[in-house]
Amino acid sequence: MQSLPAQDTDQVVKPWAALLVSRRLLLLFTILLAILIGPHVVGQFVYHATFSELRAGADVATSALESLKPRLNDLELASRLIAKR
Repeated sequence: MQSLPAQDTDQVVKPWAALLVSRRLLLLFTILLAILIGPHVVGQFVYHATFSELRAGADVATSALESLKPRLNDLELASRLIAKR
């Protein structure tokens, strides 16, 4: 039984070590990228959710205003008549 020389053993281990280091660097890069981009993505979700909620409220108020418009015109006329006195 022959054993490999120390130099051959190092050559066999080195590609695996390089692969392990590159995987660790890729994992580190992915984590740093998630930390960097994560707040922006969450902020966009919050912004769009809030914007949609406010827009829905404005749409409801606008549609309700159409039914109140004749009454508001009467109120405006009454206010003007009182202001002229």
